[in-house]
Order: sequence, then structure tokens, then C-alpha cells
Amino acid sequence: MADVYRSEVVFKSDAKTIKNFLNKCFSLIDDKYYLDFEKFIPLNGKNPLGVWDCGALAHNFEFVKNIPESEIVVRFDTVNGGAGFIINELLTAFPNATIQTTLICEMLDFAILINRPSFHAKPKVRSAHRGKCSAIDEAWINDVGLTLWGYSKAPDLEKLGFVPLGNGQYMKVHTGLDALESLYPRFKAD
Repeated sequence: MADVYRSEVVFKSDAKTIKNFLNKCFSLIDDKYYLDFEKFIPLNGKNPLGVWDCGALAHNFEFVKNIPESEIVVRFDTVNGGAGFIINELLTAFPNATIQTTLICEMLDFAILINRPSFHAKPKVRSAHRGKCSAIDEAWINDVGLTLWGYSKAPDLEKLGFVPLGNGQYMKVHTGLDALESLYPRFKAD
């Protein structure tokens, strides 16, 4: 089972910078904008993990807020990493924007918040790993999980029908056409 990460990016700036952000980082398909890693940082035949710091394009993309004059908030999922190189490039490519990104693993094992209030300020980073942090940080991970995934407790994979393979790995077998309905969301809110 691949690790799935959900990211939320809050991008604040003037209308001209937001339009540039949309043009540089998004593709327009059927009158809808989609975050397009390939457009922003082309793979040029290389492995996505090495170029974007995640295993594939953004999926399950949604605009949470779209105010073209001042602010855009987007959420998306990635596999096997949190698109760290994309976020670093955003911070570099848009120096006049206020950018905040939040990332959490679907199992609520890890969360990170990067906030750069202005180009003149060094980004502030908060990160926590469950079991290796304070109770306050674990509560913060739960809050981030509730906000971005809709649940605040790590899912019990065996109760959800996953089979343990060993070494912390699980697999779920889906059979028949009716099984497609259970593929997303992978976990239900608690």
C-alpha cells in the first residue's frame, strides 16, 4: 500500500501574481484549473520521486478557496512523498507571495507546516512524527488530520479489511465491479 499524503497550499498575493501562479502551475481542462506538476517542473523523462519528491502527479485536486484578487487555497494528494521539491520551487518562483503549506500522511503518522509570511522572512517550519513528539504535537497532528482528511485517529487497517503482509505493510483485495465504490475515500471519517 503506497503512502498517500494530502497537502493544502494557501497562496496569497496580488491579482497579477495569482494570475501568474495559475498560468505557471495549472492546466485548464474543460474550463477547470488543475494543478500540473509537469507544467511547473517538467520530468524530462526522469523519475517523479527524484524531480517532484513524490511518486506521481497531484490527484484528488480541489480548490478550497479561489479569490483571484488575493488568495487561492488548493488541496491535493500525492503518493510516496509530499511534493517537497514542488513546494520549494513555489517559494522560490513567487517571492512576493505569502505561502503556507500543510502536509499530512493518511495514517496520521507525520505532519508538517511550512509558512513563509513574506519573501523577506525565513520560512517557519513545524513538523511532528507520531510517537516521537510531545502530546501537544500529537494533538496538532490529530487536528491537521481532521482538517485535511476528515478524521483524527489513524485508521485501523485490519478492521477496514486490509490484510497484514508484515513489516507494517498492508494490502486490500478488491473484487468485482461493486468493489470500485470502496476505493475512495480509502478511509472513512471517524
